Amino acid sequence: MARPTQNDFEVFTVRPKKAVRNSEGVRVVEDYTDAEWDEAKAGAQEIIDNYDVNSFATIREYRNKLLSDSDWALVSDTTLTASELVDLKAWRTSLRDLPASQEDPDDIVFPACPIDYLGIEVFQPLA
Repeated sequence: MARPTQNDFEVFTVRPKKAVRNSEGVRVVEDYTDAEWDEAKAGAQEIIDNYDVNSFATIREYRNKLLSDSDWALVSDTTLTASELVDLKAWRTSLRDLPASQEDPDDIVFPACPIDYLGIEVFQPLA
């Protein structure tokens, strides 16, 4: 996902409309008031301003899920070969380095799990 800008939000250029009931109970469409429009623009601006914080939170949450999903493979009676165990531990280390190893959340790419039969499918949460 690309970093959002005001150009991505119609609310900055077009006054939103809302459906309301008039005094006879008939549903009609009205423009937002200035205060409502300002509030809508502020909400969109908050999304823009907090993009990095929210993206890094999403990345950390997904990283933690991948680590949790692979915990079981590291138990003492694992059926992994020594080589697979080394690969899995290296993969988990690379996951733990995320997102601290990157400054821009859009540059983060999650590495694929090196052991297919564990059934851990990796996707890019911000893509």
